[in-house]
Amino acid sequence: MSGGRTIDSMADMLSFQLPRAAAVLKSAVEAELEPLGLRPSEATLLIYLGENPGRTQAEVGRDLRIKPANMVPLVARLAAAGLVARVPGEGRAIALHLTDEGGRRLAEVRQALQRLEERVAGHLRREDKAAMIEALVTIVMRECGRAQD
Repeated sequence: MSGGRTIDSMADMLSFQLPRAAAVLKSAVEAELEPLGLRPSEATLLIYLGENPGRTQAEVGRDLRIKPANMVPLVARLAAAGLVARVPGEGRAIALHLTDEGGRRLAEVRQALQRLEERVAGHLRREDKAAMIEALVTIVMRECGRAQD
């Protein structure tokens, strides 16, 4: 080995590099959201409800692949913070909506995530970034299909 650099036999394996990248990005997302007093799961729910107002808790859980046992406290935290409102819907269904404060916090979340996006991917060419996203989505979809088999 020259220059003190080690050769990693797994360096060219996606199954090795993706978890490493995910761990780094998870920490970066948490650091961006921490000043807003939000966890990544909470920010995800705000983004989802901003784009899909009025969905029920069950629909949100299905769409975001969040177990009911995890959805209940997640929604409860955001409701207690005044960011999400539970509104009676059809029958016994409860629709979830962002409050005005939730909408303001969503705007801050989007700004924080855009800053992170620029830091992480701003150096990539648009087509390289698009190809990377397409590949990652393909991997996730294939593995999600296997999990349902």
